[in-house]
Amino acid sequence: MIALIPPRISLLSLCAALLVFVDLRLVLAADTCYNKDGVQVNSLPCDPTAAAGPCCSLGWICLSNGLCSPGPNVTNNGFVDYYRPDGCTDPTWNTEACFSGCNKCTERPTV
Repeated sequence: MIALIPPRISLLSLCAALLVFVDLRLVLAADTCYNKDGVQVNSLPCDPTAAAGPCCSLGWICLSNGLCSPGPNVTNNGFVDYYRPDGCTDPTWNTEACFSGCNKCTERPTV
C-alpha cells in the first residue's frame, strides 16, 4: 500500500528546500573574489563573514589594510616585503574594506 503525503506537507517541504538553496547561493556568492577588472579569481575572502572585503591567494597572509603578503611557503621570486591587493568580494571594489590605493592606476610603473 502506498501512503500518500498530504499536499500541504509536500508544499512546505518544497518551500523549505528552496529557501535553503537560495540561502546557500547567497553564502557562496559572498565567498567569490574578483580582480580589479571585476573578473572572478581563485582567491579566498580574508573574512568570509563580512559583507564585502579583501581576498588573498591560498598561502598568503591577509593584512588589515586589505593587502596580501606571501606566507612562509610561498615562493615570491626573491622579492622581500612584497605586498599586493589580490582580490575583493565586491566586483566593483567600491568598498573601504578592500585596498584602494591603486584603483586609479591605469598601467604598471616601469622599474
